[in-house]
Amino acid sequence: MSDLLTLKEVCHLLSVSTATGRNWIRLEKLVPTKTIGKQTYFSKSYVNRFKKELTTGKNTALKSRRNKRFVTGNGIYRSYISPDSPNTACVCQLFLALSEYDITLTAEQINLLLAECALQLICQRTGLVPPDTYSSMESFLKLYVTKQLCVEQYTSLLDDFISCGNSALTFIAEYPTLFDISYKYVPSEDILGLLYISLKNMTSRKATGSYYTPTETVLHLIRHLVDTPKNLLGKQILDPCCGTGNFLLQLPDTLDFSQVHGNDIDPVSVTITRLNMALKFQVEDMALLYQNITVSDFLTPQAHPSYDFIIGNPPWGYSYSKDEKKQLCEAYQCANGNCVESYDLFTERAISLLKENGTLAFVVPKAILNVKSHTAIREFMLKETLISRLDFLGDTFDNVQCPSIILQLVRTQKVHTCIGMTVSDPNSSFVIQKERSLTSDCFSLFITDSEYDVLEKIKNHPHHTTLKNQADFALGIVTGDNKKYVSHRKTSDNEIILKGADIKRYQIQKSENYITFHPERFQQVAKEKYYRAPEKLVYPFICKHPIFAYDNGQHLSLNSCNLIIPHIDGLDIKYILAVLNSRITAFLFAKQFDSVKVLRSHIEQIPIPIISFNEQKEILPLVNELLTEQDSVTFQLKYDALDKMIANLFGLTEADYEIVCNL
Repeated sequence: MSDLLTLKEVCHLLSVSTATGRNWIRLEKLVPTKTIGKQTYFSKSYVNRFKKELTTGKNTALKSRRNKRFVTGNGIYRSYISPDSPNTACVCQLFLALSEYDITLTAEQINLLLAECALQLICQRTGLVPPDTYSSMESFLKLYVTKQLCVEQYTSLLDDFISCGNSALTFIAEYPTLFDISYKYVPSEDILGLLYISLKNMTSRKATGSYYTPTETVLHLIRHLVDTPKNLLGKQILDPCCGTGNFLLQLPDTLDFSQVHGNDIDPVSVTITRLNMALKFQVEDMALLYQNITVSDFLTPQAHPSYDFIIGNPPWGYSYSKDEKKQLCEAYQCANGNCVESYDLFTERAISLLKENGTLAFVVPKAILNVKSHTAIREFMLKETLISRLDFLGDTFDNVQCPSIILQLVRTQKVHTCIGMTVSDPNSSFVIQKERSLTSDCFSLFITDSEYDVLEKIKNHPHHTTLKNQADFALGIVTGDNKKYVSHRKTSDNEIILKGADIKRYQIQKSENYITFHPERFQQVAKEKYYRAPEKLVYPFICKHPIFAYDNGQHLSLNSCNLIIPHIDGLDIKYILAVLNSRITAFLFAKQFDSVKVLRSHIEQIPIPIISFNEQKEILPLVNELLTEQDSVTFQLKYDALDKMIANLFGLTEADYEIVCNL
C-alpha cells in the first residue's frame, strides 16, 4: 500500500476539493487503481502522470474546469509598464532567446537574470560604467562575479540574488545570449518587477493570489491619494504587500526614504523592492533600506507602528491551510469559518494600523462592495472609516476577468457619511452631495444623487410585496459532463433542455439541446416537480440585465438557466413576469446589486406593487401578446407601452422614468 494514495491525498496534490475528485471518478475522468470496500486508491505513478497531463494540457477532458492551477506557462506581463518603454523590447528579446534554448528556468537561474538586469540599472543610475563602453562589455554579471566590477554600497543587494558564483559563471557560459541584452534605466519603471513576474511560473502566481498591478492603475491611485505631493511630506507610508515595489516607485521623488516602508512574504520580491528604492531615492544607508523594506507577513499579529498612508494591492484569493484559517479567524473580525479572503484580512489589518485621519488606498475586487461573503469587512469599514473615494476600474489585470476598484478610506471617529465621496469610472465622475443610507449588506455607491432618489422611491413603494417566502426557486441541472449527456440531435427518448442563452425577455427561443432525463446520473438536480410545473418563470443565471421568460411547457433546464414558481396570493404569474422584466427592475439590479449573476437573494428583494385583479386585467393582455410576438419593432412598441404602465404602478414621474431609461 506504500505506493498507493487515498483520494484525499490525490485531491490535495491536484489542488481540488474531495467532492470534485469524487465527481471525476464518477465521470471516469479519474480512475482508481484499486478499490477496497468503499475506499479508492491510486498509484503514485498514475497520479504523477495525471498531474503532468494537466500541466501540459494533454488531458483535454478537464480543460474547461475553473481551477486551472496546474496549467502553467511563462508570458510577458505586458500591461505592467508602458508599451512605449524601451525595456518592453528587451524582455521580448529575452523570451525569444529562452524559446530558442528551449529551457525551463529554475528559481536560481531567474535570480541570475534579475542580477544581470540589476547591475545594468545600477551602472546607468550611478554612472559607475561609462555608457559608451556598454556595447563592448561582457556580461555585467560575469564581471561582477569575477570581481572586475564593483558596485559599492549595492553589493549586499546583488549578493541577495546570487547564491553561488560558480553556478552563475556556468549558467552564463552555457546560455550567453540571455546575457547579451541591454536594459535601460527608466525613472520609476519597475523593469526588474516585469522580468520577475514574467519569468515566474504562472501557477505559483495564481496559488499565492498575486496579481501585479499595471503601472497605469498605480499612478491613478497615487494621483488621487493626496491633493499635492507636499501633503506627503513627513508622513509615514506603507505598502504591506509591496511585491516588487511598483506602488512605492510611483511616489513623488520629493519624499525622503525614511518615510517609505514595505513588506512582502516573497524574499525575491523584497530584494527587488530594496533595489528599486535604492535607485529611486539614491539610498546610501543600507541598514535603513533593510529596516524599512522587510520580508514579513503583514497579517501576523505583532507590534507594528501606525502609518499616515497605507497603499497597495493585497493578495486576492490566497489559499490558506486549515490551521492558518483557524488562527486568522481568532485574530480578525472579517474571517469566518471557511470564508477567509486575503484582501479582506489585509483591509482590516491596514485600517487598524492607520493613524487618526490616516488614509488607506487599496486595489481590490469590486466584489468587496456587494458580495455576501464580504459583509463582515463592510461592517468593519462602516465602524472605523469613511469612504473618501471609489474608482471603478473594470478588468484591469492581464488574463483576469474580475472587475476591480480602488477603495480609498479615511480612518476617523466620525459617524459614517457618504457626503463628499468621489465616485468614478473610466468614463465619468461625480461627488455625492446628499446623505444616503449605507449598510453592510451592500455598498451601492456607483449611483448619482438623482438616481439614488429614484431607487429609494422604487424600493419604498408603499403598497408592495416581494417573492421572499412566496415562491419556489430551483437551479438548473448540473450534469457533470454536458458533452456526454447533452445532444444536439432529437431522438425518441430525449427531450429539450434549456440553456441560459435560450432565454429572451418574455420568450423562450427554440432550443437545439436535448437530454435524456436520468437524474441519478447527474451531479446536481432539483426536484422534478419544479421542472414539470404547469407554469414557471425561467431566467439566465449570468446576464448583464435580468430577463425572464414564461414557460408552460414543463421544460428541463441546465444550470445556466434557473427557475421561479411564484405563490403570491392575488397576483398572476404573468403580472409578476411583467414587473420582473421591466426597466424598473433592470435599474434596481444595476444600481442596487451591480452584478452579472442573477441571485435568488437579489430576486427576492424586487418590489412588486400589489394591485387588484381588475388592474392586472389591463396588463395581462399585453403580456400575452409579448409572449408570442415575433416582429421586433412591434415587440418593442408593446414592451414600451407595458413598461410605462409598470412605471405608473411605482408612482414614477416622467423625470424619474427618464432616469430609469438612461441606464
